[in-house]
Amino acid sequence: MRKAALWLFFIMVVSYVIAFSAIDEMNLNLEGFIQSIKDDNVLLFDDEMQENISQEVEIGLDAIEEIRVDVISSQVQVMREDRTDVEIILEGSYKAVPAYVPPRIETHVSGGILYINVEHAKGVFSASHLSTHLKVIIPEAFEEKIDIVSTSGDVKVSYGRFEKIVVETVSGNIDLTGVESSVSQLKSTSGEIEVDRTTGSVDARSISGDLDVKFEMLNANSSFESTSGDIKISLPPGQGCMVDFTTTSGTIETLVDMKSENKTDRLLKGKLGDGVYALDAKTVSGDIVLR
Repeated sequence: MRKAALWLFFIMVVSYVIAFSAIDEMNLNLEGFIQSIKDDNVLLFDDEMQENISQEVEIGLDAIEEIRVDVISSQVQVMREDRTDVEIILEGSYKAVPAYVPPRIETHVSGGILYINVEHAKGVFSASHLSTHLKVIIPEAFEEKIDIVSTSGDVKVSYGRFEKIVVETVSGNIDLTGVESSVSQLKSTSGEIEVDRTTGSVDARSISGDLDVKFEMLNANSSFESTSGDIKISLPPGQGCMVDFTTTSGTIETLVDMKSENKTDRLLKGKLGDGVYALDAKTVSGDIVLR
């Protein structure tokens, strides 16, 4: 009986020694593994290179009735040239490891719509710095619909007539200059909206961004809405319209003479000239200025 107990004690001691040796070896291997990851990260960081992005795509406009642009962070610029096709140019730069795949232009046509996207490759590698600018150069004769969606990139559309223009961003600014459109629908969460020398109906909405709209001619009903951003509206001399402005806690300022006026600190209703088209503006805490 005593021998059996001694053998059992001996086996337990040996087992503990083997177990502790294995644990020590595992700790050493784990420390080595962690160190190798750190070394690899240092190596990856040291291997980052600054590279440029340059890609051009040309597409014919036969049977194209609409252009849709969808990007995440690229700046978008739509401009016109004396041409018959659409030229799409992606330019920019990035800093990343050699295994990183930079964004590229992707296009396809379906149902008379030209879709333009800036595709970002999905993978384990990302860029520590990325800046891209997408130019969409359309023919001067193209007057169809254009639709642009951007998450954080600014959007700028310059000159020309469109049947309809729709621009939506989250934090990017929207800038329309010299654009004539039957309908302009502009929406941003926190970006600013600026429209200069426009005609047609404008529907502009933002939560915290400011709105600044200058009409070359008001020839359709237009409306503006912001939660905390200011709204500034400029009309050409002699322009007639029906004004309906409201604000919850902001102020309303009018720098033009109105024929009839119902004005309080938070409300303005009145008539300019013949008063054919409606001009509506609404804010919660932002100010409204008509000039």
